[in-house]
Amino acid sequence: MTNKRLFIALPLPDPLRHTICNIRDALHGQCQGRPVASANLHLTLAFLGDTPDKALPDIQALLAGLPDNYGTLILDELGCFRQQHGHVVWLGCSTIPAALAAGLAQLQQGLRALGLPVEKRPWQPHITLLRDAAPWQARLAPTLEWQTGAAGLYASTLTPQGPSYTRIDSIYP
Repeated sequence: MTNKRLFIALPLPDPLRHTICNIRDALHGQCQGRPVASANLHLTLAFLGDTPDKALPDIQALLAGLPDNYGTLILDELGCFRQQHGHVVWLGCSTIPAALAAGLAQLQQGLRALGLPVEKRPWQPHITLLRDAAPWQARLAPTLEWQTGAAGLYASTLTPQGPSYTRIDSIYP
């Protein structure tokens, strides 16, 4: 039996990803740090951590019962929080839409029923842009509108170049 480091996230559509990369690159000049690779940009709904492969069918069944979209997110906040090795600079939304809050509650309830971890801290929707950055003062972001789609199951693999995220919900039957 093997484990995978898993998380559930909302993927970004390519046009929005491109715009967010431009914001990330501009911020990198101000606060340094390690830019998150374009392919890795996402909005995490739940971090599962090391999860046994045998749990995958149950997780996939849970995801199949979740909404196909979580409404429109207005990305209008840039923030910074401290982590173990520096600061994380992020783009997020100041208001959580009702559809996203309801979908997240449904997801968390399903994860608890499966005996999987659910974060105890209040959830703040955000897209990580930079890691190991210098301290930075949060401020208003350019307002971006995002019509979300369905959540996906992702595996995180650590490589010498940094983490690599692979969507796996379509790989396993």
